[in-house]
Amino acid sequence: MPDMKLLNVRKDSSIMNSCLRGVLGMSLCWSASVCAQETTAPEPAPNPAVVEALQQLASMADGQPIEETWDKLRALNASDPTGLIQGLVYAARDAGSTRQAMVSGAVIKELGIPDGAVIRAVVPLLETEDDSLKKQACNVLGGYENQSAERPPDFSAYREIIAESVRQGKPLPLDLIEYMYERSPGLALRTMMRALAERDPQRIKTLLWAEHVVAGVIWKQQYGFLKPSEIEPAAAEQLDKLAQDDAWWVRLYVAEVVGQHRVFETPNLKAQLQADDASIVRQSATWPDRSGSVQP
Repeated sequence: MPDMKLLNVRKDSSIMNSCLRGVLGMSLCWSASVCAQETTAPEPAPNPAVVEALQQLASMADGQPIEETWDKLRALNASDPTGLIQGLVYAARDAGSTRQAMVSGAVIKELGIPDGAVIRAVVPLLETEDDSLKKQACNVLGGYENQSAERPPDFSAYREIIAESVRQGKPLPLDLIEYMYERSPGLALRTMMRALAERDPQRIKTLLWAEHVVAGVIWKQQYGFLKPSEIEPAAAEQLDKLAQDDAWWVRLYVAEVVGQHRVFETPNLKAQLQADDASIVRQSATWPDRSGSVQP
């Protein structure tokens, strides 16, 4: 019998925090370029059976028998785990109250759904044209990245998804890749190197050194060793070199870094990236101008 406290917001705030982490993941990824990207992917739709079961859970009073509803959700998790998890994301997006929002997290906790299963089910939702659903998917993923003030996000699950696509000869999950670069360009670059099994030692050193030099300037600006308007020539030189790299995922790093730290922007670099052969790079390089309007 499930613990009835899972559906009682008022009795245990620690349960609320655990539940909200699982699905709401309220952190870090309110991405303008990722979460509002236009795509042509088919729109996903929630499983009606999942919606019905979650509505039943949310509407039941504390102490009311709910084992039959849990049995339905267990059966759905066994027959269509991806559909169940995606339905939970829809429910969290559409929640009209804290209690309703907690239901999705309570289901993940009660059914013992592994983190990896949640991530793999949520990643395809990044392809949606529904901005609110994409934002919710971003929030969910952020909740599983274990980032803190002292610790960068964990992209290991994403690395495996990308590497699996490579091994199976499938198209790369571009929406996930763009999300990663929006979240952390340097970590995304290093993740792509590993996911794509880059093996040339000299090339690996070149990319790692360039990212290190650029990250060092950003760190110095953050902690006051450089003014926000100051950069070091070595960092600008590294970005110029990477912008000419043959790999689009390297050039995407440059576009994202410059978009997030406009002090690195130069007219030549901007023109080059906005004329890039890869559409994902061109889109990333559509930065707001200094007055706040968006450049074409």
